[in-house]
Parts: sequence; C-alpha cells; structure tokens
Amino acid sequence: MMQHRVPCKEDGFSVVEVIVAFTIVVFAIVGLYRAIEHSYQLAAEGQLREDVAAFARSELEAIGADGHLVTNVIGGTLVKGIIWRITVQPITSATQPATAKEIRAFTVVFEAFRSNGTPVVTLRTVKLGLVP
Repeated sequence: MMQHRVPCKEDGFSVVEVIVAFTIVVFAIVGLYRAIEHSYQLAAEGQLREDVAAFARSELEAIGADGHLVTNVIGGTLVKGIIWRITVQPITSATQPATAKEIRAFTVVFEAFRSNGTPVVTLRTVKLGLVP
C-alpha cells in the first residue's frame, strides 16, 4: 500500500527571519535613543545659556547704577562650574585725560566660561558714568 504524504505548510517565521527583524528593531531603537538624548543635551545647554545671560543682564544693569564707574574686574562662579567676570574699562582719548567728576564712556564686558575655558556667554555694552 502506498502512503500519501501530507504536504507540510510553513506557518510563521523562521529563526533567521526573526533574528534579522529583531536586529533591525534594535538598531532603530538605539538610533532613536541617541537622537532623544542629543535633543535633551541641546535643551539643557540652551537653558544654561539663557540662565547665564539673564544673570549677566542683571549684573550689567547694576554696574554704575549710582552714576559712578571705575576701572575694575569682578567675577565669581555660578552653578555647574560656570566662571564669570565683568571688566570695566574707560574709553579714553589720547588727547584728553580723564578729570574728576567728568562724564566718560566705559566699555563693560561680561564673560562666562566653563571650567575648561570654553566660552558660554559674552555680552558687551557701553555705559556712561562719572569719573570719581
């Protein structure tokens, strides 16, 4: 007697197909994770720069509020190791030395750096003030 073989249907995926699909999904997830991580880093950097710029504006506004400006360098350290300094220098003319109680123009520069020296924010302005 002859036996009839029943054809075997291939239902589902082979092991190789599953491994290839899994590998593709893993690469997609890793790429997505890196993109999200990078966007968080950029957002944090933007927020840091915004915070430092707000501090700089308030410090620049306070300098010379009493009407007097003197050549000076002041500084300090902010959060996350940001080092800042403000430099005040008179804009002098070689032909006109400054005299007491004279109104002069001063350059005021705010600079903020990371601890490794990388600049974060630099703001420059000119202010009028009395020479003490």
